[in-house]
Amino acid sequence: QLRYNYAATLQAGLEFELARDEFERTLALQRRVLEPDHPMLAATLQSLATVYCDLKVTESSNDAFAEALKISTKTLGPDHPNVLSLRSNWMTCQIQNGDNGDAQETELREILSLRRQTLGPDHPDVARSHYVLGLALLERGRASAAVAEAERAWAIDGKDGATARYRAQSGFLLARALRA
Repeated sequence: QLRYNYAATLQAGLEFELARDEFERTLALQRRVLEPDHPMLAATLQSLATVYCDLKVTESSNDAFAEALKISTKTLGPDHPNVLSLRSNWMTCQIQNGDNGDAQETELREILSLRRQTLGPDHPDVARSHYVLGLALLERGRASAAVAEAERAWAIDGKDGATARYRAQSGFLLARALRA
């Protein structure tokens, strides 16, 4: 756990190469001592996938996300909030790395629908889904649709409990979409 925390600290400090190395060491150790479907393996794989994404190592990122999703779905179920967050993070990574087509939009809409059903329409994770979908739409040149999603994210983020960071992100997306 200590090595994982160290890797996460490196990642938060934008030391992606060092974080990758530590997450890879952590994963190798976990594979030796944990069951193959242990939730901690999924957490490490997701963190490693995100670091690979930041380093633009797309194939490795997709492989790690896929394995994390397989473990998480098996242990938590397909509609669990953590599984939905993992799926959303994977789509965000794909969009950031230029893979933003119909498949990503369909996946993001499904995640949004499941989050609304399981968490309610005003949950912060629902706002995050509107935000990511809006980002994907804006990147695809669909500014008016992006505005609608950004407005939904902004409205939810304006309710009690939203962090200033998320409110700023949704506001920035809204401004970008309105300018496009």
